[in-house]
Amino acid sequence: MRTVIYVVRHGESEANRDEIISGHFDTPLTDEGRKQAAQTAIKLKDIHFDGAYSSDLQRAIETAEIIYGKSLDTANHIEQLRERTFGSLEGKPSERLRKLFEDQKDHRNSLSEQDRWEHQVAEDIESDHMLSNRFTEALEQIAQDNPGKTILVAAHGGGIRTMLIKLKHGTPAELPSGSFRNAGHVKLVYDGKELLVDEVDGVELQKRSAE
Repeated sequence: MRTVIYVVRHGESEANRDEIISGHFDTPLTDEGRKQAAQTAIKLKDIHFDGAYSSDLQRAIETAEIIYGKSLDTANHIEQLRERTFGSLEGKPSERLRKLFEDQKDHRNSLSEQDRWEHQVAEDIESDHMLSNRFTEALEQIAQDNPGKTILVAAHGGGIRTMLIKLKHGTPAELPSGSFRNAGHVKLVYDGKELLVDEVDGVELQKRSAE
């Protein structure tokens, strides 16, 4: 039985605004983030949601509740839907993460696309492969628990980005980190066997570099 899931990235958080590495670090929405979520609620106003889920982090819960119009049951706060874990860098300035990637640029560029997908830039930071697997598994479980229904899920940009790559809706080069905007959404259809991307509102695929 066909299940439809709308996956929405949370609105702007205080960490987004202040250029702080979030990951599992809990941070609320800004006023702008609440406005973004409200705008998405208007965009999706003709969709009847039979239920709603979010990660268990405040920014995702608040986004889901703004769009859904109701408080979420704590049982619908799903830890597997969290953003990528950034380990000891969480709560630190974003520049720290940019420097880490810059320091590993030559090594990462020497890897095959598959090896880069599985590469961890630090032992306590999830790879794209690890993140996409847990995120997609959580969505599949939600779909299986709600056959024939239309469900709202509020989550995080990294999980949505790697899910899109895993589901063949773009490559890592076409979907670089940070490419999915706050409060953007993806419409997924679960046909009983697999998740399929039906609609994306929140990212434009990047053209491949000629270099």
